[in-house]
Amino acid sequence: MHVKATKPPAELLACAGEPVAPALPPYEWDKIAAAPSVAVAVDMAKAITGKRDGLMLPYVLDMRAALGDCAAKVAGVRAWADRLPE
Repeated sequence: MHVKATKPPAELLACAGEPVAPALPPYEWDKIAAAPSVAVAVDMAKAITGKRDGLMLPYVLDMRAALGDCAAKVAGVRAWADRLPE
């Protein structure tokens, strides 16, 4: 009996690319430190943090999707390999 191994489907051999990390606005610590009160400084830091979080959330979700894509493809290759004759 002649057994010929076949290649796995091409769509299972490449993972989705990593998303590009967003450019985050910097914390301007000199301006925050020069705020007229602690409450104003906290509000300034919170505003920057909110902007940064708003940029990071889509990035993290895209990164998670890319990981899931790759994990699913590895599982597909594993299933393909398990069906090959020993």
